[in-house]
Amino acid sequence: MTAPLASRKDFEKTRKGQHQYWQTEMDAAQRRTRNWHKKGNNIVRHYVDDRESLPATLKNSKLNLFHSNVSLIQDMLFGKLPKVDVSRKYADPDDDTARVASEMAERVINLDIEDNGAEYESVLKAVLQDRLLPGLGCARVRYEMKTEEYDEEFEEEVFDEEMGQNITIKAKRPAERMAYECAPIDYFHWQDVLWGWSRTWAEIPWIAFRSYLTEDGAAARFGKRIAKKLVYETEKVAEEDTGEGSTEETRSNWQKAPVWEIWDKTNNKVCFYSPGAGELLEKPEDDPLKLEDFYPCPPFLLANPTTSLYLPTPDYKLAEDLYTEIDILQTRISLLTDAVKVVGVYDKSVEAIARVFDEAGEAELIPVENWAMFAEKGGVAGAVDFFPLDDVVAAMNRLVEQRDAQIELLYQITGMSDILRGGGTKERESATAQGLKAKFGSARLQGTQDAFAGFVANLMQIKLEVITKHFDAQTIIDQSNIMQTNDKDMADKAVALIKSPGKMKLRVSIEAEALAMVDFAQKKQDRVEYLNALTTYMGSAAKMMQIDPSARPYILKMLQWGLAGFKGAQQIEGVLDDAIEAALQNPMKQEGDDNAKQQAEQAKQQFEMQKLQMQQQLEQQKHQFKMNELQAKNQGEMMKIMESLKASISVIQAKLEADVAEEEQQSNINAEQGAIATENEMTRDAMNHEQDLEEQELEHEYTMDEIAAQHRSKDSDDD
Repeated sequence: MTAPLASRKDFEKTRKGQHQYWQTEMDAAQRRTRNWHKKGNNIVRHYVDDRESLPATLKNSKLNLFHSNVSLIQDMLFGKLPKVDVSRKYADPDDDTARVASEMAERVINLDIEDNGAEYESVLKAVLQDRLLPGLGCARVRYEMKTEEYDEEFEEEVFDEEMGQNITIKAKRPAERMAYECAPIDYFHWQDVLWGWSRTWAEIPWIAFRSYLTEDGAAARFGKRIAKKLVYETEKVAEEDTGEGSTEETRSNWQKAPVWEIWDKTNNKVCFYSPGAGELLEKPEDDPLKLEDFYPCPPFLLANPTTSLYLPTPDYKLAEDLYTEIDILQTRISLLTDAVKVVGVYDKSVEAIARVFDEAGEAELIPVENWAMFAEKGGVAGAVDFFPLDDVVAAMNRLVEQRDAQIELLYQITGMSDILRGGGTKERESATAQGLKAKFGSARLQGTQDAFAGFVANLMQIKLEVITKHFDAQTIIDQSNIMQTNDKDMADKAVALIKSPGKMKLRVSIEAEALAMVDFAQKKQDRVEYLNALTTYMGSAAKMMQIDPSARPYILKMLQWGLAGFKGAQQIEGVLDDAIEAALQNPMKQEGDDNAKQQAEQAKQQFEMQKLQMQQQLEQQKHQFKMNELQAKNQGEMMKIMESLKASISVIQAKLEADVAEEEQQSNINAEQGAIATENEMTRDAMNHEQDLEEQELEHEYTMDEIAAQHRSKDSDDD
């Protein structure tokens, strides 16, 4: 055993010194995981019914319940390739930037999943199977990019000798641009992952991922000098395979060197180590992805972890004794089944007994010689004795009962009884009872289901973090196709939020859609309930808007608030935002029109009041004139009265016309704000008023002429 380490400073910081350090760490990690690797390989063999590795007593017959149980659980946990749900963290209806950013991020991730669906499906299925068999599933994210050269056009000023001045010309120069970038997800076999000693995930100081490179691949990646120093061997299925016997058939025919990519969280560096190289394959690299949690993988999908040591405990180990006992019972039942057949012995001297089995057909008698002697010996019963099947059948039935009892006990321990109980229904059973059974049946899987969904969500969160930190802004816009939606005007703000990982994390959350098939019915029910509630709400809101149209924007705001928390509502929220904005503008316009109409009506009323007052003043002037006319005694005084009256009328008329002009100007201003109809009405009233004034003036002149005539007649009479 290697002596414990005292300080990392004991190793030189050269590539050879660090190789010695990592060799010590890797050897310790392999010792910690050796027993688990051995158990994991046995579990996989049991799952695929590899009988070569089983004891001799179990090779005759085997009831592989483990395979059926794992397959059932795997199918229930993984119905189809999951889609990623990216949404606002708090479903804030007014945070449109976060809504558009989450929509863009969701589109980019799901587009990548759709384009590489077969790869992602195989990765997630492999991770889940590793969790259900040896107990550990692992996958990680990478960032890839490719650039291309092109001729960039630009403008420059040059001196034209013929023109004798500087001119601007277009030229080209070599440049480089982004051609392709992606963030793929890689699966790593449970034997190709090692980590430093720790009790929990948070304490892990480093994680190593193993890959295998041919000599050509190693030369292309690390150079020919390093490639020559690596130790190459054929890949093997299990760590303990020696290459002898049947295991040789499973080995690769390519010579490859194991290369460990070590992510050292202590120093925030990444280095490459191979056991036989004698030095690190290249100088340690600074954190290439700049992820918040450093590691490019989420916490392992670990089975039955404890706080004693960060190692998985496979589910199979918790019920291994029962699986073994069931296989033993099944082997015994198989042996007894072979023994259950009609066999026996008979008196060789009575040849007719053999003819009964060999020759006799239906309803046929076989002759017997010396019948008296045959009957004296007891007949057929005395000449034949069959194997005692009753004892064998009784023993076999007892074994079957014991096996079934053990299977039921196994189901109780593994939780399969609850799953099967949830899946079974009885005739005339109520929907509530069926729902409770299904819910209870899936409860035993809820922990594993949540862990798997959390693993996928964390994996996609790392993928999103890689996209936000390393993808070009134009790549995000192009892959999201946001410019073809109603939210294209907010694309720049949304990209700015996406490219700010700290703010993005505070305002946007990411999770995987439910992976279990049992949740589909609940999704459908939730959507039906939402649509029913929406129908009821809109029916009540329509009546409210009829009573008070100005309440429309507030009603839509309430609808938006309810819609913001519903899955899949991001796209329609943009349409609803436009409707709310239009509703907010229309009431303002309507309010302006109402104000204009109200002002016009007030102006009309004031005009009518002034008109009435003018008429009253004219009547008073007319009456006063008549009184003055009766008191006048000579024409000179009458002329003075007439001149005074005309002057008064002129003043009144000028004042009235000024008031009318002022009212017309005010009406025109109001008409420009949306009261065109009121302006026309006021104009007509003004015209009618002028006509009334003309009529009154004519009437006044007629009256004056009449008074003058009477006066002349009176003067004539006096004369």
